Amino acid sequence: MIKIVDNTLNSGYHALTQDIPLSVLKKMRDGGKISMSDYNKLRKGKIMMDIASFGNVESFAIECKMFKAEHETEMAMYMNGKNILAFKRGGEVLTTRWNLDDIAEWMRRFLNNMREDPYPVKCSGAYAAIKDIEARDFDSDDDGEFDAYYDKLDKWNESHRWHLASNGAILADVYFQLCGDEVEISWNNQDAEVSFIEVLGGTSVSKDVFTSVVDDFLKFYAEYWF
Repeated sequence: MIKIVDNTLNSGYHALTQDIPLSVLKKMRDGGKISMSDYNKLRKGKIMMDIASFGNVESFAIECKMFKAEHETEMAMYMNGKNILAFKRGGEVLTTRWNLDDIAEWMRRFLNNMREDPYPVKCSGAYAAIKDIEARDFDSDDDGEFDAYYDKLDKWNESHRWHLASNGAILADVYFQLCGDEVEISWNNQDAEVSFIEVLGGTSVSKDVFTSVVDDFLKFYAEYWF
C-alpha cells in the first residue's frame, strides 16, 4: 500500500496542489496500491501522495518519493526484484535522489519515439551496455574515419542512454533499446564514482509492460513537478 500524507497545515504540504491523472489513480486502486477511501480523497484533492509505485517489483517497476522543498525525486527502478539504481555510500544502500526533470523529459522522448534501432556497429555483447564497451576499442589513423565512427556511436547513445540527461545525479548508466516485442534494459557502472549494487548486466521486459509503467510514472511526475 502506498503511503498517503494528509494535506493539512501540519503536514508540511498544505501549499501543494496536484492533479494526478485519473487513469493512474484507477490503476493504483485496482492494483491494491491505494485503498478505495484514499482513492476518493485523492480525486477530491483532500490528500496527496508523496510516494508512488508503478508496476511489479518482481518484473519491472518504478518507485518514487517526492521532496517538494528541494525539488528532488528519489527513484528506484526494479528489474526482476533488484533496484538497478541502488548504490552504497557511507555504509548505507541508497538510491538516486536528485532533480530528475531532465531524466523525465529524456524518458518521455524515448517512450514517444521508441522504435527498432539496433546498436550501430556489430558487436558480440549480449546487451547494449556491453556492446558500447566493446565498440569503443576501435581506433584508426584516418581522422575522418575515426570521427565518423564515434559520431555514429554517440548519436545512438543520445537516444538510448540516459546518461547525458543525468544533470549531476548519482545515477546508474542505463541503456534502453526496443528489440521486437521487448524493451532491453542494460547498465554499465564499472567506471562510476560510487559503488553500484548492479555493476554490469541487462535484461528485458515486455514492451507493453514497459510502456504502461513508464507512461504512468511520467504522468505522475509531470503533474507533480510541471
